[in-house]
Formats: sequence, structure tokens, C-alpha cells
Amino acid sequence: MRNKEWWPWMGRAITGIFSVMLAVSLYFALTSENLLLQAESTTWLTLVGLAVLASLGAILLTDNRVRRQLIWLIKNSGWWGIGVSAAIVILVQVSLVSATHPAIGFDAGMVHRALLHPTDVDVRGYFSQNYNNIPLVLLQHMLGQWLHSNSWLTMDWLTLIAVDSAALINLLTARLLGEQYVRTLWFIQALGLLIFPMIIVPYTDTWVLPAVASGLLGTAMLLSKNRPWWLRILGAVVTGVATVAAGILKPSAIIPMVAIVALAAASGLRYFKWRKLMIGAGLALILATSSSLTYVGLQGAVKQQHFLAVNPALRIPAIHFINMGMSGRDGSYNPDDALKMAELPAKKDKIAYSQKMIKKRLKERGIGGYATFLVRKQGYNMEAGSFGWLGEGTFMHVGQPDRGWRWIYQTLLYPTGANTKLFFFVSQLVWIGMLSVTLCGWQRRDFWANALRLALIGAWLFLLIFEGGRSRYMIQFLPAMLLLTTITWEQAVQVITRALINIGFKQEKGAVIQQ
Repeated sequence: MRNKEWWPWMGRAITGIFSVMLAVSLYFALTSENLLLQAESTTWLTLVGLAVLASLGAILLTDNRVRRQLIWLIKNSGWWGIGVSAAIVILVQVSLVSATHPAIGFDAGMVHRALLHPTDVDVRGYFSQNYNNIPLVLLQHMLGQWLHSNSWLTMDWLTLIAVDSAALINLLTARLLGEQYVRTLWFIQALGLLIFPMIIVPYTDTWVLPAVASGLLGTAMLLSKNRPWWLRILGAVVTGVATVAAGILKPSAIIPMVAIVALAAASGLRYFKWRKLMIGAGLALILATSSSLTYVGLQGAVKQQHFLAVNPALRIPAIHFINMGMSGRDGSYNPDDALKMAELPAKKDKIAYSQKMIKKRLKERGIGGYATFLVRKQGYNMEAGSFGWLGEGTFMHVGQPDRGWRWIYQTLLYPTGANTKLFFFVSQLVWIGMLSVTLCGWQRRDFWANALRLALIGAWLFLLIFEGGRSRYMIQFLPAMLLLTTITWEQAVQVITRALINIGFKQEKGAVIQQ
């Protein structure tokens, strides 16, 4: 195959693999329990919510005056439309944090305990094993000292800032990819933020988002061939710093940036010109230098910290998470494997146990069984539009919902709330819409579309190999997915419109209705 002929084939392969994996995800999303509204859980709020959704569906799926005026308003609203939507999002987010800020359980709860009681024996034991969560503790401790508060409310405000900052950085990336994408991404993100309660869960899933979004912005700057030279140099620095920062907080978060840079390097192999080679080598050197310096600085700060007294020798090896990723029905957290890691103090014993269990599980399933397991796990990894809300054992410690204005948030989001099913239902509909649009945008196969697809393929493969089984782990990759949905939006709308016309649900423009 000649030098340039392999590139189109690579693009088709990326699009094909991505489409198959996303189709599996969409199937599981469509069959999710989140879409089931049981009669015994139906309240007046559920009925009102369903009535509103049905009205919106009728407006958006049929040709009517309200729909036409709504589309015109979105397209022509200008900055005031963006300002109004931003005000609504911020109002909902601020009132959500003010109305809830509960004590969170699972790992996020242990991180918060470390801020308040760093010398407790169980805290020291937890972080000796889960060493990767120490950077988050140190970051929250530093910010808590600056703000003179380590309360859940303070950490939730910081989480809100982290999530919204990532959204704003994503808009800058969209601007570099094309000015026409900014408005589309704005409204997609605004809708998503309205139903994203993870802003009250101060954990790595949300706190890593600014670094991931910055890494994507850096790669867009780095690969902007028609931009000023200083922007590309700055992009190399930003990519290096942000990627390492993301990796320190959550190792898997580096996948999108690595995938994009790798595909860019492969793209450069199509043409061999000394000038381009020298420019690429120079930018790669800057990227490597910024990455190395950031890694040395941040890793050194973690190793030299004195806030938590831990024993790094007890650290759980990576193979344990591969073993858990092969357990049970969906490869999610396995308490028996986790307990075994605590019982075996020596690293070699932890590794030996994990290797034994991996061999056992592979033998029990066989090739066909393991392939079926991976398909099912891919579905569970992407199934829930709630991103695993209330799905982590003791997710939060709360009582019954309060009365007054706080009730509306607590009844929708608390495990004791009577209307959590409505939240799951609405978030699932939005998630299905996003997956559908992204899947239908397959006709776009330029560099950035395939680069973002490759980033998500890498993320999915990681979750198939390691611990997964729930969509909470996809939060860290949302900036890449939102960008992909945005840049393929136009092609997806064309595909969906054509499909609706073919099945007779929508009339083609210019067609005459027969009397």
C-alpha cells in the first residue's frame, strides 16, 4: 500500500470501530431501567414532568409555529440568548448546591475525612492502598486552607467552579476548531449542566475536568497549522502541563490527549518534508519538556507531602483493577477482591492473587463467554445518563427531603426522595439524544472527528480492561465527547432528517400535500 493510501483506510477503521461500540452503548441506553417509571413511584411532580416532556416532544418532532419560532430564536438570539441561558444554568447550579451539599459516601467520603482527620488509622490505611487519591486530598487541603473551610459546602462550590471552568475551556477549543461550533456547543453544554448533579460530588471525576478540557484546548492550539507560531508553541506547553496534571489526579484522563497527538503524528507520516519534520520535532521537544517538568514537580510534591502518613508499600497494584474489571456481570467494583488486597500486605502477594483470579475468570468464561462479557460491559459503561447517580453503595448520607424550596432538588436527587425516577428518566432521554446524534454523525471523517472518535475508543478500551461497569467513569471524558457531538451535529441532523422523511414522519421541504 502506497504512502498515502493507508490514511483513508485508517479513518474508515476508526469510524467503523467507534460506530459499533457506540451502537452497543445506545442499545443499552435505550433498554435502561432509567426509562421505566413504575406506577408506585408516580407522584404529581412526575405527572407534571411527563406532561412537559410530552409537550416538548410534540413541539420539536412536528412542524408547527412554536417550533419554527423556537428555532429562529436560538439561531438569532445572539449574545443575549447565550447570556439568558447562562443565567438560568448558574441559577439552577447555585440553588442546587445551596439546597443539598450532603455528606457523600464511597471514595469521595474518605477524601473528605482525610481533610478533617488525616491521622485516623482507617484513613491512613485507605490512602496507603489507594495512593492515587492522595493528589486530590492535597489539592483540596490546599484550597481549604486558603478559604479557611473544609466543609462539604465549600468543596461543592469548588466542584461547581471546576465543572463550569471545563465547559468554558471547551468553548475555547470549539472556537479554534471553527467559530460556527461555539453556539451549538454552548447550548448542548447548557442543557447537560442543568441535569448534572455531580457538582455536589467533590471527587476526581469532576475535579479532573478542567485539566482534561485544557489538554484538549492545548492539542487544538498545537495542531493549528494556520495559526501564529507562538500559539502552537503555547499549545505544546499547555498540552504537556494539562495532560500530566490530569494524569496525576486520574491516570486514565490522559487518554484523549494521547490519542489525538498519536493520530496527528501518524497523519504527519503521509508527507515527508524536512521543514515539517523539524517543526514537528521542535514542538514534540517542547511538549516533552513541559510534560517532564510538570511530572517531576507534581510527583515530587506528592512524594514529599507530610499531611498524610501513608505506607506506599501497601499500594494496590494496577493488575488488581484489571482483575476487578473481569469480575461479576459487568466488571465493576468487587468487594471480595478489594478485601483480599487489604488482607495481603506484600505487593508480590497482591499481584499473585490478581493473576490467579484473572486466569480463573478467563478459563471459566472461555473465548465466547469473555467476548459476550465485553459487549455487556461496554453497554454498562455507557448505559446511564445519570452517570451512576446513587449507584455507589452508600452514595450519600441524608435524611428525608426538607420542606420549602429545597424540597424540589432533594426529592429528585436524594435516595430518600420520592421523585428520583423522574430525574433518571429525564437525564436518560438527554443521554440517548446525545448518543444518537453522535452516532448519526458518522459521515464526517476529517482529522478532528476521527481524533475525537479515537480518543473515545481509547477511553472505552481502558474501561473494558480495567474496573468499569458504570457510566460514572465516563465523566472524565465528557469534554471530548461533547466536542465530537458538536462538530458532527450538522451531518447528524441531515442523517436523522432524511431517516424521518423516509419513514414518513417528516415532510420534505417543498413537497406538496395531496388533498
